[in-house]
Amino acid sequence: MRQYQQMHNVDINVELVQFYGNADTGFRGIQETALQAIIHGDKAFILAIMLTGSGKSLLFILPAAASQDGVTIVIVLMVALQQDMCEHSNKKGILCIE
Repeated sequence: MRQYQQMHNVDINVELVQFYGNADTGFRGIQETALQAIIHGDKAFILAIMLTGSGKSLLFILPAAASQDGVTIVIVLMVALQQDMCEHSNKKGILCIE
């Protein structure tokens, strides 16, 4: 319950700036709407349909970065994407295990 309350209070705009280290960073497309639903638990099921290169990985990487504890499990089938996400996550201080 504590983790749910902590995530419910996350300001995704602040987390985005901290994550990228750039105050001019902004969300693209439906990222902000999807993240609000994910962070605040508005819906039991969330489906975000996004094109290749539209920033889908931010939808699970940002909540993982904002979480002070807990585990985020992501299943990625393409090896090239696995390596890219692990490298990006590890650079941001998020432990990634393949």
